[in-house]
Amino acid sequence: MAPGPGAIRPSPRAVHLPHTSLVPKKTVHVATGNAALRRGLLAQFGQQPDLFFVPEASRDGLAAEGDVLISTPMDCPVERCAALAEKGVRVMILAPVPRDRERHTYSQAGAAAYLPMSVEHGHLLQEVERVAASSGHEGNGRQP
Repeated sequence: MAPGPGAIRPSPRAVHLPHTSLVPKKTVHVATGNAALRRGLLAQFGQQPDLFFVPEASRDGLAAEGDVLISTPMDCPVERCAALAEKGVRVMILAPVPRDRERHTYSQAGAAAYLPMSVEHGHLLQEVERVAASSGHEGNGRQP
């Protein structure tokens, strides 16, 4: 049976999109003033199917409750980490030189992870996926 005169017909120029999951991707903000680090992180992890990586250009930040934010101690001081964690953002700190005292301070401020900055991206990707999948209270120093 042919479609009626008012029927919608697919355009021959239509782009057929692959089937996508109804589960939304987790948003991961890369908040660092170091352009090389930002580009490196986005290049290594930008194609992950369940994660949506966003270069965060402003210091004010665009991260919302439930998002993950990857930053450094220089770009995300403890006070900013605490404010973001209070909003429900899962903050991951990449430390160029990890220090136990700094790790403890960020943990108390609500950071979800404090990791050494490394070129080994396998471990970092696992941590990003773990933090993105968490409810937001695992792994930080604050109580729910």
